Amino acid sequence: VLKMGELSILDEMTGHATLILGVLIALSGGVMVSMGMTLQKKAHMVKPKKKSSVFVTPLWWIGSASLGIGELLNFVAFAFAPASLLTPLGGWSVAIAGLLAIKI
Repeated sequence: VLKMGELSILDEMTGHATLILGVLIALSGGVMVSMGMTLQKKAHMVKPKKKSSVFVTPLWWIGSASLGIGELLNFVAFAFAPASLLTPLGGWSVAIAGLLAIKI
């Protein structure tokens, strides 16, 4: 619990440190989003043994969770760095998605 006059962790960080933290969070979010989309695509491509919906496959749910966590990380990154710095990093997730699509 913070008392009057104490600084929080964010208050003690310098401007450059918060920018770096925001960029790292955004890059991590981009990787998670790309991973989630690739896992969902893979779940759609798998032929089930019996006739069932893709929504019951664990792979699809793992992909959805990864996508959600990645988007949450992207949202949190805006608390640490300006949009003018983070928005161009969206290209990072496109590049990672391309690499993951080749590997998986």
